[in-house]
Amino acid sequence: MKQFKIGLFTLLVGLFGLLTVNAQNLIPNGNFEEGQGNWNLGRDVLFKQSGGRNDSKCVATKDYLGAYNYPRLSQKFDIALEGGKTYVVSMWVSNKTDLSLLKGSFSIKTNEDESLYGYNTLVFEEVETDGNWKKVKIELAFPESAAKMTQFGLTFSKMEDIWVDDIKMVKKENPAPKNFKVVDDKLSQRGALLSWDAKQGKVYKVMVNNKTYTVNAGNMLAVTDLSPNTEYTASIYADGTPDAKSSVTFKTKNYIKDNEEERVPFLANIVDGKIDGKFLYAIEDLTGNEIEDIKVTFNDSPATVEGGYVTLPNNVNEGKLVVEVTQKGGEKTVLTYNSITKK
Repeated sequence: MKQFKIGLFTLLVGLFGLLTVNAQNLIPNGNFEEGQGNWNLGRDVLFKQSGGRNDSKCVATKDYLGAYNYPRLSQKFDIALEGGKTYVVSMWVSNKTDLSLLKGSFSIKTNEDESLYGYNTLVFEEVETDGNWKKVKIELAFPESAAKMTQFGLTFSKMEDIWVDDIKMVKKENPAPKNFKVVDDKLSQRGALLSWDAKQGKVYKVMVNNKTYTVNAGNMLAVTDLSPNTEYTASIYADGTPDAKSSVTFKTKNYIKDNEEERVPFLANIVDGKIDGKFLYAIEDLTGNEIEDIKVTFNDSPATVEGGYVTLPNNVNEGKLVVEVTQKGGEKTVLTYNSITKK
């Protein structure tokens, strides 16, 4: 994605299709179905009763003689803007149009002093084609001070016919992360594994248990230090778009007591004396405060513990596994397994 900074205004030109956007078109009569209306058709720009993308009304240029007196289409209005938001302007143009010679211009006013700012010679990018037409767009990230747009215009710097139809301007909506959920078989008394559909290059913020985690890459987060038999709500959003959140509610597993005696804490990741080389630790039947720290050794070789995951040393395949758990308040619990095999 290319970025150009122009004054108080950032122009984002995307090479990909439009993301989810608000369906309301903010440009009046952008499809020309009301006729010429309040469009100002400059020299050599004609209103057409037919010939548009679906044989609808549209506008077109015709051959002109002036070397610098280029054809221009424009409209003045007062469109309310949300400062700090991004808007997408799109239109359909005839397929042969050289986009380097099709320039957009915009004027906005601020909500501070009614100052007027103009932006000219903005270049559109192609996003799709349909027969003799192609769709082009430009993304406009307005400053926080922006209050309204007062003018939109197109200049055609080409000496041949160019057809234009269906001009739109909509506010861009950032979609919330999809399929945000708890991985069922990774839910324990004191931890959970959250997953979602991640997009390449996105940084995500995950909030749970009054903590915010930053995930710079990947689509999973191991959350530990939770309390047994407790309901939590986790939320996620892509960094920079806190209004587009997804949420999931889950309940950690219960602390179980046997009818005859209290069960001692244990590492639930061990099954039939075997354990994965890398696992999301699940300490079950541990009472008291949240886990503050955990250390693991395998035949006296230290394991790596990061983000709730334990990675056993590569040079050890079987032997004694020791797990030292420190809870908030300083209470320590040591779990020892004398004969464990790494899968």
